[in-house]
Amino acid sequence: MYVTRGTKVSWHTARDGSFWPASDLHPAHAIYPAFDPRRPLDPEESWSFLFERDGRWTYHDHIDPGAMGMIIVVPPGVSGNGSYEIPVACDQEKPAERKACWKERIMGMLEGDGLDAAFSEMEKIYSEDPRFASDCHGFGHDIGLLAYRRYGEDVPPTHQMAICGQGFYHGYMEGFLFGNGGDMRAASEFCLSMGDHFDDAFELSAPQCHHGMGHGQMEYHLSTNLDLISDLPRLVSLGIKDCTVLPDDDARFRCASGVYAVTKDWVNIQKLTHTYPDSFSLEDPFGLCRHVSEDWAKRGCAWELSKQALIMAKMDPAVAFASLIPAGLAWEPDYVPLMITSAAFLIGEMSVGKADDGLVRACQTIEELEQRRSCVKGMVGGLLFNGDPNDEVARSVRFCMAEGLTPSESDSCSETIARYMEEARGAAGLRDACRAIAAHGAQPAVCEIADI
Repeated sequence: MYVTRGTKVSWHTARDGSFWPASDLHPAHAIYPAFDPRRPLDPEESWSFLFERDGRWTYHDHIDPGAMGMIIVVPPGVSGNGSYEIPVACDQEKPAERKACWKERIMGMLEGDGLDAAFSEMEKIYSEDPRFASDCHGFGHDIGLLAYRRYGEDVPPTHQMAICGQGFYHGYMEGFLFGNGGDMRAASEFCLSMGDHFDDAFELSAPQCHHGMGHGQMEYHLSTNLDLISDLPRLVSLGIKDCTVLPDDDARFRCASGVYAVTKDWVNIQKLTHTYPDSFSLEDPFGLCRHVSEDWAKRGCAWELSKQALIMAKMDPAVAFASLIPAGLAWEPDYVPLMITSAAFLIGEMSVGKADDGLVRACQTIEELEQRRSCVKGMVGGLLFNGDPNDEVARSVRFCMAEGLTPSESDSCSETIARYMEEARGAAGLRDACRAIAAHGAQPAVCEIADI
């Protein structure tokens, strides 16, 4: 729909359930953050938003993310029709306009030339603008959701699904589970088929697909049981129960982490953390984890709520680690390395374009040496997660060789890179990682075993 700048647009629904119109990207609504009521709307409600920025603003229903639309805002005096062109150079200084432009370029390539072309466009944007780094995973997620809308279950497998932390699978499985009425067995069969297709060349394919299953199923549960947002333990129990259809504990752990990821995202978007002090507080960041008993479910919860501790600490590593380490020791001491790795992972994920010394200092806020190694592993994992699709290795290797890391920390860091690249890119990825690390005079054990 075309509107003139300064127009107020209202949404209402004729369907029988709640709705939630919000800016792309799903689920963070990061392109135009103000364009978001930040809560589900009852069927009899309406919601209005005043558009004060020119551009093409894509949006979706947060409760049914496959339902999408676009508001095209034009300057006063311009005819609202298809002849009005908005530049797609994507060099705008304002983040909203820039991200909307990226979305249009990627979506246009997917619709016109297919999935490989959309991934290639994302790689091109990354190379053109380093500011894309922090959004890399989110746009991968978006391609997945759009791909399900275009291809359904006949999505063409491509190794490019590995880029940007395999975000593709998170969005695709949300579309899949909405499209299949929450059928987790069908989703599991799809994930296993993708794992079989890629085999050793992309070992992370099935695990990330399993994580996407947790994402998609919890989104599905929330869309059909909105009242359960007031009963988080019961809500989570539905998702955890569904994860038991998966074949082994690692797959279930991945699925459970997706369940908790969506739960915390919904709580954060609606700014409800203070409503649930027993589940979301720095005094006990793992309160919600105490409602499950399976080891794989507790680990999935520990992974996601460690990130939540960092968010509640306003991204201050010292505050976050001072909270989650003693809380973890009091609850499940064996999970503490996982907790530290997870929080550091989120720091790295958001810090691809930042200086290494700040990342090193973040880990040095931890006193215990072995725990610091867990922090370094998580940090480089996050850097890989949002790394350049054309070369994830270069940025992460630079961190591993940073001044301030001990030889032991550098070795752990390099080992993490090599193992990740092998799982994401197969033998070729391992070879590229080992060669990049060797150029700095190091050789992690996995490279020695592989004789690289």
